[in-house]
Amino acid sequence: MGTEFGLEYAYVAEYGGKTGKAHSAMFSVGHSLDNGIGFGGYVGRQNFDKNDEVGLDDYTYYGVSLSYTVADFTLSVDFSDTDLDNPDNSADERVFFTLKKDF
Repeated sequence: MGTEFGLEYAYVAEYGGKTGKAHSAMFSVGHSLDNGIGFGGYVGRQNFDKNDEVGLDDYTYYGVSLSYTVADFTLSVDFSDTDLDNPDNSADERVFFTLKKDF
């Protein structure tokens, strides 16, 4: 229980083979309550050295989550999105429902 903060950084020397360097940084925060309810969010930035070769612009990604835990089961709903304008809708917002059992 309590609040957790996270900071993540990733570096790739050759993104996808021969497309140059890529950097990603993300900040996250989550909080859980005594009654089994948890919530959190994140925001991150993805940068590419050679955007034309990757086929993507640099972009920001973000999301929020809400969960409820009872016994060994956790039910969660998550929302994620980016600021990319993508004609094939592969970067649009998404909602995920998850049921997890801890062993």
